[in-house]
Amino acid sequence: MKRETNSSLTRWISLGILFFAVIATMGCAPESPKPKEFDSSVKGPQMIVEPDQVRLGIATFLGTKIVFRGREFDSEEKIMIVLSGDDEANKEVSIPFCFGKTDKDGSFTAEVNKREKIINVLRADFKFGKKGASVVISEPPIPLGNYKAEAVGYKSDKKATCRITLVKPSLVDRIKDFAGGVLGKIEHEEGIQSE
Repeated sequence: MKRETNSSLTRWISLGILFFAVIATMGCAPESPKPKEFDSSVKGPQMIVEPDQVRLGIATFLGTKIVFRGREFDSEEKIMIVLSGDDEANKEVSIPFCFGKTDKDGSFTAEVNKREKIINVLRADFKFGKKGASVVISEPPIPLGNYKAEAVGYKSDKKATCRITLVKPSLVDRIKDFAGGVLGKIEHEEGIQSE
C-alpha cells in the first residue's frame, strides 16, 4: 500500500514539474496565419493544405488539425489523397493520407483523421486498457522532410497536388510526449524512440 502511494505521489510531482515546464516554454501564441486561397489564374483541379508545415511530436501531430481543400473535380466523387516523399531521405514513402468527397460543384474539404495519422505516419498502433486508449510506438515514424500530397478523383481520375513538410519536434512537443508517457497515453516498445 505504501509503495502504491509513493508511486502515485511521484507521478503527480512529475506531472506538476511538466506542467510548469510547458507553461514556461510556451510563451505567447503566434498570430493565426491568413487562410490560403486558390490561385484564380490556374485552370483545372487545385488543392491546398493548412497547415503546410507540421511538427512530428506525437501529441502535437495527433492534435494538429490538417485540412485539405480542393476544387474543379467532378461533382460528388470520392477523393483519395496520397502522401509521397519529395526528398532523398523519404523518397520511398507513399501512403494513403486522407479521404474525402466533393460536393455538387466539385469542391471538397477533407481532414486527416487520427487513424491515418497513427497507422500511416507514426507507424504506430492502438492499445485499449483500463485507462482508455493509448498509442503504442513500435517503429520510427516516416522520415521528416518535404512531401507531395496528391488528390485523385475516383470517377474522373482528375489530379491536384500541394506540398506539406514534416518537421522535427520542438522542446515543448517532447515535454508533451513525456507527459503522455507518464499518463500512459503514449507507450514505446523497447528500443524505439520518437524523432
